[in-house]
Amino acid sequence: MYRQRKPWLILGWIIPVVDFWFPKQILTDIRRASRPGRVRGGVDSSAEYRDGLLWAWWLFFLAMLCAGRVERVITRVHTGFGRTQFDLSGQEESALYRDRALAGFLAAPGYVVTAILAVLVVRRITNWQYELC
Repeated sequence: MYRQRKPWLILGWIIPVVDFWFPKQILTDIRRASRPGRVRGGVDSSAEYRDGLLWAWWLFFLAMLCAGRVERVITRVHTGFGRTQFDLSGQEESALYRDRALAGFLAAPGYVVTAILAVLVVRRITNWQYELC
C-alpha cells in the first residue's frame, strides 16, 4: 500500500531533491490508507488529488523549502565564491544581515500558514484513523 520503504519515511524529509516529492507521497499514502469509506487494498487514485487541504499544505511546504534556500543564495550573492560571511567588512556584513532579515520577515507568514495546514492535515488523518478503530 505504501510506495516508500521504512527508511525513506524519515530520509525523504531531509535529503535534498527527494524532499520535493517524497513527503507528499508519504502523506498521500497515509491519507489513502486512513480515509473513511476506502476499499481495503484498493487504490482510488482520483480521490487523492481532490484533497484541497493536503494540496494546500504541500504547495506551502514547497514554497517554504524554496524560501529556506534563499538564505544561502543571499549569502552567496554577498560573499561571492571563495569567501565566507566572516570575511566581509562591517558594511558588507550589515548589508548581508539586513537582506537575510528581510527575507526571513517576508517568509515568516508562509511558515506560519504551512505549520497551521500541517496541523490540520495531521488532525484530519488522526481522526480518520480513530474512526477506523
